[in-house]
Amino acid sequence: MGIPKYFEFSRPLLNFLAKDSKSHSMQEIYSAMAEAFNISKEEQQKLLPSGIQTIFKNRVSWAKQDLFWCGLISRENRGVYKITKSGLLESKNSKELDRSYLTDKYPNLKEKFSSSSNSVIKTDKTTDITAEESISNAYEEIKERIASDLTDNISKMSPYSFEQLVVDLLNAMGYGGLSNGGGVTKKSNDEGIDGIINQDKLGLDVIYLQAKRWQSNVGSPEIQNFVGALEGKHATKGIFITTSKFSKKALNYAQTVSHKIILIDGDMLAKLMIDYNVGVSTYRTIKLKRVDSDYFDSDI
Repeated sequence: MGIPKYFEFSRPLLNFLAKDSKSHSMQEIYSAMAEAFNISKEEQQKLLPSGIQTIFKNRVSWAKQDLFWCGLISRENRGVYKITKSGLLESKNSKELDRSYLTDKYPNLKEKFSSSSNSVIKTDKTTDITAEESISNAYEEIKERIASDLTDNISKMSPYSFEQLVVDLLNAMGYGGLSNGGGVTKKSNDEGIDGIINQDKLGLDVIYLQAKRWQSNVGSPEIQNFVGALEGKHATKGIFITTSKFSKKALNYAQTVSHKIILIDGDMLAKLMIDYNVGVSTYRTIKLKRVDSDYFDSDI
């Protein structure tokens, strides 16, 4: 069924603590929420785009934090929570405990958000995603815009410059040797090969490159020609990179040949360039802080 939105954990979490009115650890709360929503182990392990925390724990933790800020639960010890008298009263209701309801009913939470410098939280009390997810979504949106800009710039490059870009990218990814790691072949007599790069630092094996700055999709004949060029070099590994897409037949053909052929289309090319800082530069760095779970108990 997937992982519920963070506020959908609030009511079940409160009800769990109301059952016996005893103190419970965050691990007990996580287990109870996973059972309540029948969330599989696989789903529980899915990470936020940042990779620093699971989506499941992040959402449960924010639900817990909202309840804590409202005074509906109290922190009894490190990583241990208990329902309060206000929480017991609230547990008798059936209203969904989303942020809109909680901020309207509990001044503490409303004050918490109104004083926050986080514009996402401050301006949208009905948001159904956590702050980390909001930041991750914004980051992904920025990456998509940058990728689009990169694609536009690449389309204006000369074929030879594009081939050099491909070599630069693979060097940035860790391929290539200590010296003469790779380069673009001469424009004439390249025999169907646009670039050569070392697979390892010592140059014990090489990878041959084909780079096509095309608008139309690359079909299987182009991949077949590339495989033929590899055979002419007695090579078994090659990377074919294009600014466009690969046809389904081209993708299928690359999987059937004995050669190891990696196909990188325009979308993947832009993503790799962003990830390995080729053609892009960092103009601003934001450090996000969170409570040290070893020092206290919070996973937010």
